Amino acid sequence: MAQAESSDSIKTWNLDEIVVEAQMQRTSPTSTTYIPTGKQKNSSQNAVDLLRQMAIPQIQINP
Repeated sequence: MAQAESSDSIKTWNLDEIVVEAQMQRTSPTSTTYIPTGKQKNSSQNAVDLLRQMAIPQIQINP
């Protein structure tokens, strides 16, 4: 005997577009990866300057 199909009690909406913005840091059990923004990359003159602009608290820069 087949059961009658019942309607769902939860209302749903269809979304046209969703924008996902990523964090500037990825963490895994073995490493942490920091991703600079395009603005940080364009305004830095070298790698040390880029690290300084990213302002990562665990890194101390002494050029």
